[in-house]
Amino acid sequence: MKSSQEEATIRIRSLACLGCFCLCAMYAFVQPSPTIPASGKVSVLTQRYDNARSGANFSETHLNTKNVSAKSKLFGKLFSIAVDGNVFAQPLYAANVEFKGKPSRDVLYVATEKNNVYAIDANSGEQIWSRNLGPPVPALDITIFGRGPLQMGNSWDYKDLYPDIGITSTPVIDVQSGTIFVVAKTKEGKASAPDYRYRLHALDIRTGAELQIPVTIQGSVPGSAADAKNHRIVFNPFIQLNRPGLLLLDGNLYVAFGSHGDAGPFHGWIFGYKASAIDRPAIIFCTTPDSDGKHPQDTEERETFEWNRGGIWQSGAGLAADEQGAIYLSTGDGAWDGKRNFSDSYLKLSEQLEIVDWFTPSNHEQLDDQDIDLGSGGVVLLPGNMFVSGGKEGKLYVIHRDHLGHFSSTPQAQASEIVQQIQATTPPMNPTPACSDCYHHLHGAPVFWPASDGLRIYIWPEMESLKAYKLVDGQFVPSGESRTSAPMPMPGMQTSMPGGILSLSSDGVKKASAIVWASMPLSKNANRQNVPGVLRAFAASDVTNELWNSEMNPADRLGNFAKFCPPTVANGRVYMATFASETGYPAAVQTGPAHILVYGLFEKSSRRPPPEYKTFVKPQR
Repeated sequence: MKSSQEEATIRIRSLACLGCFCLCAMYAFVQPSPTIPASGKVSVLTQRYDNARSGANFSETHLNTKNVSAKSKLFGKLFSIAVDGNVFAQPLYAANVEFKGKPSRDVLYVATEKNNVYAIDANSGEQIWSRNLGPPVPALDITIFGRGPLQMGNSWDYKDLYPDIGITSTPVIDVQSGTIFVVAKTKEGKASAPDYRYRLHALDIRTGAELQIPVTIQGSVPGSAADAKNHRIVFNPFIQLNRPGLLLLDGNLYVAFGSHGDAGPFHGWIFGYKASAIDRPAIIFCTTPDSDGKHPQDTEERETFEWNRGGIWQSGAGLAADEQGAIYLSTGDGAWDGKRNFSDSYLKLSEQLEIVDWFTPSNHEQLDDQDIDLGSGGVVLLPGNMFVSGGKEGKLYVIHRDHLGHFSSTPQAQASEIVQQIQATTPPMNPTPACSDCYHHLHGAPVFWPASDGLRIYIWPEMESLKAYKLVDGQFVPSGESRTSAPMPMPGMQTSMPGGILSLSSDGVKKASAIVWASMPLSKNANRQNVPGVLRAFAASDVTNELWNSEMNPADRLGNFAKFCPPTVANGRVYMATFASETGYPAAVQTGPAHILVYGLFEKSSRRPPPEYKTFVKPQR
């Protein structure tokens, strides 16, 4: 335990450290790393570029604010690649992959909800290999379960992922072993007795072959929650959803889980595997293993399935990790006691998945009651030993990594424990009785740029503008908003999801190189429905300056928005996923492929109609 004097010293040093952030921190974040091979090309091997989940490529030397502009007419859609199944996972990019007896290639890796994994030449669009990892789970199975055993009512539908649930999380690549790790959800066995499973696969990045025997993700932890059996909580692969991107850290692989639409007696789970031997027993962490004692009097049967929860979903953002091996995450609504149950909290874990430190907002009961959970946003590690994150309430929290602050009973006491709290969105007129849809949620995670005149962070909430904040004297202050707003609610609706899903590219601190990229719905609410999308580019130094968007020229149009999937920017190209066209829920028959769209600079200012390249998947043997 630290003394109050020691804790105060940490907080003072944290402000000084953040306020004095300059070239040293910049050097740590942009100098060559395992994602930049000797050739100087950038590789994007994990969700949001790095384990800090910066959302940024600080080594982009081709694209800049001059050539990515409507006036230049130099930038636009080069080609597209058709794939089978919706793409929630961020496309990954490995530069200079060596193939036996053949020239090395830059390879794009794409995973879909039909459990297909593709390796595609990132420059030409040619398919190198593909592999199917088993039959996906029909989303309709979740709806049937919710309406039946869970008694959630005949009007309840699961539409967050449909029509298929397969590979949802972003895989991760280990270039040293030449492995891409992928988690696939499958439905197997007889129709009368289906077998639902999650399997962890280790595929060869050159051939797609299995390098290790696939492992079924399973296990249990001690606990007393409502779904405990013999004093243990057993992982249920059917009701859990692996949405956060995978984390590879010091030779260990971490897989996290939330829920499908808050259905069932779910929890937040993390499984840790040795990457070189995934068949070894996993270490396991559960966010809410114990009964919180709040609901014994409840008489409604379905209430028993809502006791614990605490899912880890983060709108697809991966668990973050620092250079000391600490892991950071946010959790959703559910049970909390500050001992073993940690819903609506930020957690710092060791590599052995033991709790090192934590923070829970003073109004966590309100967050739970109104479904404005903290867990909709991932954690981003900032230079200066801080992290930033935000959730559905629209607040950004800036917290010192060595002192998360635990729980304070009042907002005033909480303010003295953390670095800063920012109400980044417009709150409801009367927050107390407000419902979740009355708030403008934050999804995904912020991105940051260590500009020469001060660190900046960027967010794009629902129904509001892209917002920039600049570090001034140890505090983030507003530094501009875009003139473009995220889509407003359709008639008869209160909300419109999910705002903008961001990436950033720059050549270090060079002002003219820094671009904020945003994928978002074009004009409609993307919650539980398939809608057109748009890709936008803004000058990071002045977000009022929209440089380009995919609607400026019909040839550049995006197609259907890929929910929560950020753009991948690497070596002068922007790779953007889309969803497939469909007939709509509940039939949800896909009437065409999903796509990876490739944007970049045209050769010699010449523009041709962007071709579409086909892919195929060999049937399983």
